[in-house]
Amino acid sequence: MMSLSAKGVISVAGNIIPEVMVKMTHLCLDNDFQAASRLQIEYTELIDALFTEVNPIPVKAAMNLLGMEAGALRLPLCDISEKNLRILRQAMSRTGLLQSC
Repeated sequence: MMSLSAKGVISVAGNIIPEVMVKMTHLCLDNDFQAASRLQIEYTELIDALFTEVNPIPVKAAMNLLGMEAGALRLPLCDISEKNLRILRQAMSRTGLLQSC
C-alpha cells in the first residue's frame, strides 16, 4: 500500500516479525520499493499463513508458539484448526522463527 502513497501500515505480521515490518516500512519511506518488495516476497508464506483463519486466531497461535503467552481466544472465536496450525508452523519454520517441524 505504501507504494501507492499510503503513509504507513497496520500489520498483523508486525506482532510476529516487528523488526522486518519496521525495516520494510522504512525502506518504503525512503522510496526503496525494490528492497521492500524483496522483503515482502521473502515473508509472503508467513503473512499468508497468518490469514488462514479469521484474525486474530492465527496470530495468537503464532505468538503462543513463540512463547509470547497471548492466551486463549474468547467466544465466538475458537482455536486454530490442526491443518492451519501445520501451515503456520511450516511457514514459521521456513522463516527461521521456529525450529523445523
